[in-house]
Amino acid sequence: MFAYCLNNPVNYSDYEGTYIENHIITPYTENGELIGFNVDNDERFLNPTYCIGFAEEYVKEYGALGRYADMTPERIALELYAHAELYYFALSLEDPLSSENGYYSTMSFENPGAMLVAGVVSWMKNYLIDKGQKITVNNNEASFRMTIYKAIWKNKTGREYLED
Repeated sequence: MFAYCLNNPVNYSDYEGTYIENHIITPYTENGELIGFNVDNDERFLNPTYCIGFAEEYVKEYGALGRYADMTPERIALELYAHAELYYFALSLEDPLSSENGYYSTMSFENPGAMLVAGVVSWMKNYLIDKGQKITVNNNEASFRMTIYKAIWKNKTGREYLED
């Protein structure tokens, strides 16, 4: 299955089946403590099956270390997939405050609600793009964050994310 990436899909990728690219994985630390890892976002993370395979290979090769030692491959896959979905969704959005798409020029200060919504959408688009270029996988189990990730997972796969 992974012959074109030297049988190492954690560190290499092969979009076209013609040459390999290196996945750049770096440690993520806070106050000197390892709490996760960073990996560049990749369109293949839009596939939950690919995310699970990547996570299984990552755990097999590097082990689960630091504060994220209790994260299963499925939990890592959940985070990779959700980050990719949010990032690529944001890339597809038009910025309502951009002068290029004309929305801004048709808005009026007489409708502050529309201006507020446009501002929030614009900020969210830029935030997701800025933060989504690199995926930070860690064990931040904040309930709001996990609720969003699980909803994204269920929407794509049709099944619940089940914690061990």
